[in-house]
Amino acid sequence: MSIKSLQTIAAEWHQGQNTALYAYASTGTIKAGLRKEIIDCFPFAKTKESAELKRLFVAIAPIPLKQEVIGANEFWHRLLRNADGSPIRARRSGKTQVWKTRPDDFKQPVKYGLKQSFYITPQNIGDWVIAP
Repeated sequence: MSIKSLQTIAAEWHQGQNTALYAYASTGTIKAGLRKEIIDCFPFAKTKESAELKRLFVAIAPIPLKQEVIGANEFWHRLLRNADGSPIRARRSGKTQVWKTRPDDFKQPVKYGLKQSFYITPQNIGDWVIAP
């Protein structure tokens, strides 16, 4: 089984030459509205197609800001994958810790699987995106 390129996935889902998915498929350009177009495709995707769309989503999503992390409940990893090819998912497992003396610092407890718990921090936030 070969893994499709991100541009191939975008080409399969675009709905015309005026769309952001088409621009990404043809030139690799990330235009405004690309994330929304990918999210709009999720309800129509089957299991394998959904995993491919999630891979495309995490590849083009920006690094989350501290304010976005505080309000998020689910995170997808940019590189690590499940057996079906979808990104590994972590869920919020507690309140985000912030400090008045260190305004850019935060510590978000998350849980992966049944027993693994860890923190998303400014040091590792680049590995994660907020799930739509």
